[in-house]
Amino acid sequence: MKAGVNYVRQSFAVASSDQNLIGSTFEEDYQRGLRHGIKFTQQLIVLPAWNNTDAISAIGNALLTMPVYKRANFTLGVIDNYLHNPPPGFKKNSFQATLGLTYILR
Repeated sequence: MKAGVNYVRQSFAVASSDQNLIGSTFEEDYQRGLRHGIKFTQQLIVLPAWNNTDAISAIGNALLTMPVYKRANFTLGVIDNYLHNPPPGFKKNSFQATLGLTYILR
């Protein structure tokens, strides 16, 4: 568990919705080794603001890494971003799925 203080400037296409936010950062990381060298990593970050209690954002991601051949790995991941108070016309939630192939240099 990690915690901290942050400053965020939210800026959207609608200029009247720009905000300067001061708040906290709370982060939780989790890692787990599975069979056959497979690794699972998960992270959750919550960013509540002190000067605007409606300005809460959160980021969650998960990553599964599987060895394919020697130093090559296949990765499958998801990322979810949440913004509690977006201006009109913007969605509160965005979701992304990622696929990747990585090679480890030694």
